[in-house]
This record gives sequence, structure tokens and C-alpha cells, in this order.
Amino acid sequence: MKKIHTHYDNLKVSRTAPAEVIRAAYKALSQKHHPDRNPGNSEAGRIMAIINASYEILSNEEKRREHDLWIAQQELMAAEEIVKKNSQSQTPPPPPSDSVAEAMAFGLSKEEVEYLGKPIRADRYRKKYWVFESKLSKAISLGKIRGVTCRGVLWVQDQKIA
Repeated sequence: MKKIHTHYDNLKVSRTAPAEVIRAAYKALSQKHHPDRNPGNSEAGRIMAIINASYEILSNEEKRREHDLWIAQQELMAAEEIVKKNSQSQTPPPPPSDSVAEAMAFGLSKEEVEYLGKPIRADRYRKKYWVFESKLSKAISLGKIRGVTCRGVLWVQDQKIA
């Protein structure tokens, strides 16, 4: 998760730091980065403006509460985004669209694939056409549909039994 840069980071204090620690950090950083102490540094003015803005927010209890609420919302949105990405990436892969390639990869020979035409595993066939195993076996034995067994798995022609 990407870390959110906050006013606490600008003053280099923890989120639970008391007001005294925030004030001490502000004083130390403002003395270090004050433009009068760094006359040749063009960044000193920009850094000092950031330090002042951060101290203005964190020294005021109401503004600090609002800032803490904003941080919580940003962290929640980042966490939800991670969950969303993870849930999208964990979807199961779609079944192979090329049944011939799948059948050949499983071990069917080129002749067996040509005999079946468009091969499909029998279990998928039964789900696709809502056919009981007994009806499928009967159709194969009557020659209404072709079937081949390979490695203990029945492959059949992908056509509806009439």
C-alpha cells in the first residue's frame, strides 16, 4: 500500500504525538530551514512554508481531528482498492475455448480428434446440455453420438443428442 504523506510526516512526528512534541519539532525544523539561516538555499522558503502549514494544522485541535479523519479515509480507500485488485486477480481462469487443443493436450490422437469432430469432455457435455450419464451412455452405444476414452476420461462429440 502506498504511504500517504501527511502533516505529521512534514514535521517528522508520530500521529499520536502530544502538542508539546509537535511544537518542539516545529521549532527545531523552522530553525534549521529558516530562509535567514540558509541564504543560498532556494528551497528554504518552500520548505519553511510546508513546515508552517503543517504546524498550523497540527497545533489546532479541531484542524488536527479533521486531518486525522482525512488520513483514515485515505487509508480506507487505499485498502479497498487493494482488496478490489486482489479479488479481480483471483477470479478463476475461463475454460479453454479451443476444445481441440485441450483434447490433444490431454492425450487424444489426431485421428481421435478427427473422429469426434469437436471434442468435449463428457462431464462438461452433461452440464452443457443437461443430460444424465445414462442417456449419454445409451446415445453412444446406439451410435447417435461418438465417444472416445483416453486416460480414463470419456470424450464425446460436441453436438446435442436428438
